[in-house]
Amino acid sequence: MSDSTAIHPTAQVDPAAVIGAGVQGEAQVRALQQVRRVERVDVVDAVPERAESYAARVGPALGVEVAVHRDVAAAVRTGRCFILKASWSAMV
Repeated sequence: MSDSTAIHPTAQVDPAAVIGAGVQGEAQVRALQQVRRVERVDVVDAVPERAESYAARVGPALGVEVAVHRDVAAAVRTGRCFILKASWSAMV
């Protein structure tokens, strides 16, 4: 990453809510981290086990805290977050 696109060390930290715990959801958080400091990800999936697996895989891989939720409303409860819909499901 060049200096012109590097994230400033004092940049605002933004939470992200990921709807859909598959490969696309991980890729979107990786991309978001290129332009924003993301330290927390709230994830929800139609299959709770996939969200748990996502948290176990993505948290350590990306160095972020990942919280698993059972429904979309809980995942976006902060009110101010990036919402990444990474699912073909009819959850929302």
